[in-house]
Amino acid sequence: MMLTKVIRTSAFRLTLLYAGIFCASFVVLFAVIYWSTARYMDRQFDDTVGNEIAEIQSDAASRNLASRQEIVSELTLNSPGFFYLLQDRDGHVLAGNLPAMMPKDGNVDRTLVRIQDRTLSLRGKGVHLKDDVFLFVALSTIELHKMQSAVARAFVWGFIATIFISLLSGAWISPAKIAGIEALSNVSREIVYGDLHRRI
Repeated sequence: MMLTKVIRTSAFRLTLLYAGIFCASFVVLFAVIYWSTARYMDRQFDDTVGNEIAEIQSDAASRNLASRQEIVSELTLNSPGFFYLLQDRDGHVLAGNLPAMMPKDGNVDRTLVRIQDRTLSLRGKGVHLKDDVFLFVALSTIELHKMQSAVARAFVWGFIATIFISLLSGAWISPAKIAGIEALSNVSREIVYGDLHRRI
């Protein structure tokens, strides 16, 4: 009975309203931050891979197939963090440290790629070179996933803190502090129910 009376008070409803507004604002803010961060990281990945592709294309433009194989093989050995694939029109791997794939120009996400004893998720870019040779350069998305996980954990803790602060704020605005509002509400209800002798 006491709980029902508390729930019906303006103070309790006001507390819930504050909590709802704070939580909704926090969720919207998190969604914007998460989306913006993910977009920024994707652009960084694409720009980095695009620059690497452009350098390889520039170096290999006037060279024969064997020279291009040497370029990709050397980069594979000397460019930690990058993953390369050079394959011919029949799908045979000519150089690099990635397995053969379906040739596709443009940005590509490859998930669960088996590389030696590791399974990685990659984001990269593919281009067709002369002689119908396909080149794919990629980066591991592990750092992106770590960042997304960190943002998600921050959201969970921030959401909990937001609920706690909003409830604390509601408790601070106690029925005693809004007694005038509650009294006015009670009198209004009595007048509506027919007690026309009451005055506000």
